[in-house]
Amino acid sequence: RNSGDAALIFFQALEKKMKAKQKEYDTLIKNLSLGVFPPEVAADIGERLATLKSEIDSMMATEPPKDYTVETVTGWLNSLRNAPDEKAAHLLIERIDVEP
Repeated sequence: RNSGDAALIFFQALEKKMKAKQKEYDTLIKNLSLGVFPPEVAADIGERLATLKSEIDSMMATEPPKDYTVETVTGWLNSLRNAPDEKAAHLLIERIDVEP
């Protein structure tokens, strides 16, 4: 797979995630505007809205990774197999994104 294909796939996946977060954001706004909530519930919704907005803004500024080729990931996995490092393993796991 060439880097152009990888970038396209990256941006398609990113767009899908951004749309899901935007949908959640819009739903929360709609629900908030429809009803009267106790202050603590409204505060929780406000915090979630702020979090979603921040996540969406962050995603909009995200650039495709330049070093996530099959060969690179295979190398990382082999390095972890040869010299187990729990912190490195957790960092790699955090970067894994499985699409349904």
